[in-house]
Amino acid sequence: MSRASNSRCASSLGQAGTSSLEFALVAIPLVFMLMAGMDLGRYFITAHSLHTLVDESVRAAVVNCFNQRTCAYGTAVPTPAVVWAKVPFLNSSLTGVSLTASQSYDSGTGIRTITATATYPFAFILPAWTGLFTTGITETTQLKY
Repeated sequence: MSRASNSRCASSLGQAGTSSLEFALVAIPLVFMLMAGMDLGRYFITAHSLHTLVDESVRAAVVNCFNQRTCAYGTAVPTPAVVWAKVPFLNSSLTGVSLTASQSYDSGTGIRTITATATYPFAFILPAWTGLFTTGITETTQLKY
């Protein structure tokens, strides 16, 4: 084999190795950015679903307890399955999930206030985000009428 053919083989092998190294340097941050985007998307859809849950809970409390000083179910309005059905992304059977709704009446002003608060446990997948939320997501909605 001549010296020219040996140098051609060596240079083509070197270019292939360089391309693989460049791909590895670009692919690893790209994969982490894609995972971070999916993780943030999962957080935002969970937060939006939780907001929808408390809004629907307040709406259900107004419908069930309208024009009454105390709700027919007591001061706390139960969480009907209809409210949970409106947020299929959330799992109501997880530990740490809580949804409370309460009604108060001010006889001096005649204003009724219904407050709903929900807490949902949430954990990020990427370890870089883990210190952001340790207790989960909490959402509160209050309606005065």
